[in-house]
Amino acid sequence: KGYPKILSDPDIWNIIDGQLDFMIKEDYEGRMTTFLIAISPLFQIRPSHIMLNGESALGKSWLAVNSVNMLPQEHVRIIGSSTQRAWFYDGEPVTGENEQNQQKFIDYYLINWKRKTIVILDNVDEKTIKDLKPVMSHDRTEESIDIQTTMKTKSGKQKMYKLKIIGCPSFVNCTTNLHWNDELSTRHFF
Repeated sequence: KGYPKILSDPDIWNIIDGQLDFMIKEDYEGRMTTFLIAISPLFQIRPSHIMLNGESALGKSWLAVNSVNMLPQEHVRIIGSSTQRAWFYDGEPVTGENEQNQQKFIDYYLINWKRKTIVILDNVDEKTIKDLKPVMSHDRTEESIDIQTTMKTKSGKQKMYKLKIIGCPSFVNCTTNLHWNDELSTRHFF
């Protein structure tokens, strides 16, 4: 109910594969697996993740980008690369108000990853993965995961900031790093 009629077509997987085949040739398993993982946050609260792992110039990012092209673009985020904590500055500020002097202040930053697929085209720093482990592990699917981090103020001092991440996205990571730790392998298909 509420979905396009094509989704009830018994030949849906052949239709999807036919569309994916226009851009991704001769890799049925790769394109269908990546597509299924990319759509997982649209249909479940504990989506899957995939690590497209291999040597340079194999077409990992081509596979990733073209596998998500059929998804509604408001559900997809494609990132070339990022520094370790850049994720944390991506949220929307949520303000609070000081009761004594009624001044508004930023209480926390809200990052909404509900029903999102995040494609990372370049090697992911292991420290980034460490920071995102609670999200990738689906530790809290309905409530927010609160994270504390620091940022430099204009005066150069460090200030603590709170972040709230809601939702568990699927991650499609591309990497040439052929050696990952065991913790990462429990959170991703390779």
